[in-house]
Amino acid sequence: MALEIAMGYADVVEPVFVGEISAVKTIFSSSCPPQIIVFGKEKPVKELVAASAVVSLTYGATLHSFTSTTDEATQSCIFCVGECVGLPDIKNGGIVDIAGLSSQFNRRYIVEKAIHTFDGIQGFRTQFEAKSFDLTKRAYLGSHSILRKRVN
Repeated sequence: MALEIAMGYADVVEPVFVGEISAVKTIFSSSCPPQIIVFGKEKPVKELVAASAVVSLTYGATLHSFTSTTDEATQSCIFCVGECVGLPDIKNGGIVDIAGLSSQFNRRYIVEKAIHTFDGIQGFRTQFEAKSFDLTKRAYLGSHSILRKRVN
């Protein structure tokens, strides 16, 4: 079954998911209100989000949590997981610009997975998994032999 979900604030509502329902989970508990969780499989996106769609996040303000995996050899962050206020602009293939941490982590990341949730307790939240933009850019350049010759 087809599913499209849009979220946002006031008059600014953006689609955050276009795909198909893969499962539905219901939770009935005496300690909280009933919940319905819808799982979906996203349709493949052929285009990356435009470079102008960079979402800026600042730790302690819009970015609530940040966890990273660091490459020991280069001491650079190569993968991160973050949670922030609900931002429908954070999508797979998009770019997040992180600030408010240290110079090692303040950089751009390409979003590989975005999860948007809304509940009566925390409101609209976005979780994302991303890779270092610099590392991804270098891997892309290295895969093209003409560009590899110019870089070396």
